[in-house]
Amino acid sequence: KGRRADAQADLIEFANQAERVFTQTNSYAGTALPADTTFYAYSFAAGPSATAYTVVATPAGTQSSDKCGTMNLTQAGVRTHTGTETGCW
Repeated sequence: KGRRADAQADLIEFANQAERVFTQTNSYAGTALPADTTFYAYSFAAGPSATAYTVVATPAGTQSSDKCGTMNLTQAGVRTHTGTETGCW
């Protein structure tokens, strides 16, 4: 759970950075992904485009069996996951 919380914090920090980029450039397109960690890899499911993004945290290594699965965060603040566990966010 601690590693999952770290990944969630990374996703939220990414969202904050994306909003700063959007404020300066009126686009999400220049936003950089968080650095991959030993336990999560970060990627874009969609975007970033001028108006939208979906950033994904995919469990890796010993975290790959996490029942929450892949966690997603969109520019609208929508938080989803692909796993079977409830209460992942």
